[in-house]
Amino acid sequence: MADQSAQLSRRAVFRGALGVAVLGAGAGAALAGCGAAEKPGVTTGPYGVAVWAITYRGTIHPDQRDRGPARAGWPAAGYDVAAGVDFVPHLAEHAPVDLDGQRTVLLGHSAGGHLATWAASRSQLEEDQVGAHPTVKPLGCVSMAGVYDLIPAHQARDYVSAATAGHDPAELSVVANADHNSWTVPDHPAWSVARGHVLELVGL
Repeated sequence: MADQSAQLSRRAVFRGALGVAVLGAGAGAALAGCGAAEKPGVTTGPYGVAVWAITYRGTIHPDQRDRGPARAGWPAAGYDVAAGVDFVPHLAEHAPVDLDGQRTVLLGHSAGGHLATWAASRSQLEEDQVGAHPTVKPLGCVSMAGVYDLIPAHQARDYVSAATAGHDPAELSVVANADHNSWTVPDHPAWSVARGHVLELVGL
């Protein structure tokens, strides 16, 4: 079992909602202990949404896999994200502010967006699959430049088309003059769009 880090940002008087942020690929080691929850927390906190930022074991170069299975990508990343989300009820019970663990939205950027989307659908997993038996059923997921099939021009549109064809609610937001990393900049219009989706999902 590898160590996992997570941070709670509560920069406001909260009304009970919680956003679980799944960090992008490679961000875990760089941001652990360095305010990983602060970027989204600064702009969602005043609206009444705390942010619980979790890390996970990302993919590594094949030449490094001899360092042991704890450093491998999948299924380790899935176990880490599932554990971080499943910790929400405990967090809500013991947090220094009033949080409702069932009033939760997942959000993530890049590979974190992919994992957040996966985590939001865990209730549909088979009995023996990684991440089965979630303790939290999120209200929804906001994926910012999520990596689904590595075809940037089409991946988001393809995902939304597949979801709506399966009668799952999904919406695509396209922001002009935004690149892959714009979604992580608090004062960029792209983040304002993502924050708006989070607030809508939690009913604020």
